[in-house]
Amino acid sequence: MATPAEIAAAFHWLLGRAATADEVRAWAAVPEAALRERLMATEAFAIALPSSAVRMRDERQAIEWDVSSDIAAELLARVQAHWTRLGETMPHWSVAGKPAFMPDQIDGNRAAFLASGAQDVAHLVTILARHGWQPGDLPRVMDFGCGVGRMTAPMADWFSVVAGCDVSPSHLALARAACGSRVQFSLVNALDFGMAAPFDLWFSTRTLQHNPPPVTALILRRAFSLLTPGGVAVFQVPTARVGYSYDSAAALSDSKPSETLPIHVLPQGAVFALAAEAGCIPVEVLEDSMVWPPTLCRSNSFVIRKPRS
Repeated sequence: MATPAEIAAAFHWLLGRAATADEVRAWAAVPEAALRERLMATEAFAIALPSSAVRMRDERQAIEWDVSSDIAAELLARVQAHWTRLGETMPHWSVAGKPAFMPDQIDGNRAAFLASGAQDVAHLVTILARHGWQPGDLPRVMDFGCGVGRMTAPMADWFSVVAGCDVSPSHLALARAACGSRVQFSLVNALDFGMAAPFDLWFSTRTLQHNPPPVTALILRRAFSLLTPGGVAVFQVPTARVGYSYDSAAALSDSKPSETLPIHVLPQGAVFALAAEAGCIPVEVLEDSMVWPPTLCRSNSFVIRKPRS
């Protein structure tokens, strides 16, 4: 069996920390020859890995993403109720996730909050430029999941016509106050997802991941259908997560409101299938760091284009 010294060394070199007394006692029952292999199979080891060492397990994930409109509407209603509560209690934190943006701290950090939105929009412009597109080439923009307008407001400095939509009325009230008449906002409360008019650029980040896979799939289907010929969709969504599965019946059977921000997954294959259905083609797919820990969840940033002909 593994000795306390061997266990301590394994924790130090593999997890980067000291083993607690309880851990030493628990791991003492493991044969010394199996210590390394078993420790490397733990979630703690996966979290401790640097992102460059990410290796998603080769596992088939049971993720239901194609459901009836009635089920999708019920799932969307739950998302709306959850985010409306967040918008009423901690609107800025819910869209940026930093302690500095909690209600008791946002007044002293509002400038940093706004600056983060401007930086993210500048990054979006850089992504477009990488593929030869300028803001003037894509004048009509939809910011999906706009929240309180953190990115929507600076988008109006780059693009001619900017619209934003969100599932939370409380978030939208703050977004309208921040952006004024420069942006047209709409509420997501039906399966058209607040999107009625065509657009040249559809953008979404840190939003799709909080929607059940069937809702995300319908959002993408709607967005791709409204892209103009030559239009572009730039968005982020997690596409794999260790141990994740989704079943709509099981989800709807749980009536307890979520107290956390759930992280959902839509497989890459579903994204590509939805794009192909609308006649769109992938231009770029990159792994990003939007979801933590990256050793347990793969998040992708997509650039999808609808050809002109």
